[in-house]
Amino acid sequence: MSHDWRLLHDGALSGEENMRRDRELLENQRRPDARPTLRFFRWSSPTLTYGKLQGEGPARQAAQAFGAAHVVRRPTGGGMVLHDKNLSLSLTWPRRSRAFPASSRSLYRTVHQILKTALRECGTETSFFVPETSRKAGPGLCFSEPVTDDLMWRGKKVAGGALRATRWGFLYEGDVRTELVDIAPEMLIEKITAAFRNYFSKG
Repeated sequence: MSHDWRLLHDGALSGEENMRRDRELLENQRRPDARPTLRFFRWSSPTLTYGKLQGEGPARQAAQAFGAAHVVRRPTGGGMVLHDKNLSLSLTWPRRSRAFPASSRSLYRTVHQILKTALRECGTETSFFVPETSRKAGPGLCFSEPVTDDLMWRGKKVAGGALRATRWGFLYEGDVRTELVDIAPEMLIEKITAAFRNYFSKG
C-alpha cells in the first residue's frame, strides 16, 4: 500500500526562518489530515545550528571560529552543524503513520539508504559509517564526528541528520555536503525526490 505525501521547495532562507518552518511542520503533524512531508531548503548566509539539548555558548564560540554569521538552535538533537553551501532537507510525519520504521536506529538507516541511492544516481558512491567502538558523539561539529549510519565518501562524512520524536509526530533534519562531492544541488534534489517517491510508492 502506497503512502500519500507532499513535497516542499523553500529555497535559501535565514536560519531562524528555516528552523521556524520545521517546527511548524512538526506541530502540524497533530492534525488529523497530516501526512509525511519532505522539505528541501538552503541557507541565505553561513549559519551554525546546534541541537536542542546543547548550550548556546559553545555554539557561538564555534560559529565565530568558523566564520558563521548566525547561530540558531535546531528543534532536533545532535551536535553543531555548519551550513553554507550544503543542501538541507527535513522530513515530518505523524506518529500514527507507518511510512517509516518505529525505532530511531532503523529510521536513520532507512532515510540514509534513500539518500545513498540518490547520491549513487548522481555518480557518487557512499558507504555507511561503522564506528570501531561504541561511543556517543561529542559536542563538536557533526561533520567532524560521524556516527553510525552516517554517509561517508573518501573518508569524509558527506551526509547526516538528527531526529526529534514527540507524542504526535516525528521530525528528521538532514544535510548533504554537495560542495564536497561536487554535485549540483538541483540535480541531487531531483534524485532524492525520485528515491523518496519510489519508497513511498512501495508502502
